Amino acid sequence: MGIVQTDRALELARVAEAAAQRREELRLDSERASMALQLEAAANQAALDRETVRERAEAEAAGRIREARENEELNMRRMAAEAEASRRQMLDAVNTVFAHLSSGVQELLTDMVKLRTLVATVAALAMGVYGAREAARTGP
Repeated sequence: MGIVQTDRALELARVAEAAAQRREELRLDSERASMALQLEAAANQAALDRETVRERAEAEAAGRIREARENEELNMRRMAAEAEASRRQMLDAVNTVFAHLSSGVQELLTDMVKLRTLVATVAALAMGVYGAREAARTGP
């Protein structure tokens, strides 16, 4: 009976080892399946994250474009108002200059002493310029 018991013990050990090996294979298969599910879930989460980031970027870009358009209108109105103010300021300056010139000419024409002085000054200047030019022509 010793050999039969030994053979039986060996057979039981082989069966137990085979069962342990099958359990280990099942555990590894289960672990592989779990890892595959985790990888798939991570890939799905990454795809969702990318989609969320893309949608957020599109929404932000659309918001910036809308804001730029609104600001463009405001800037155009502001620039038009500034241009109008500048034009009015320039017209006021021109009108002021012509008003002073007009009053100066009016005063000159009404005051004979100033008119004679002006005519004499212009004549003296003309004679000086032409005289200097002729002197330069005939000079050494």
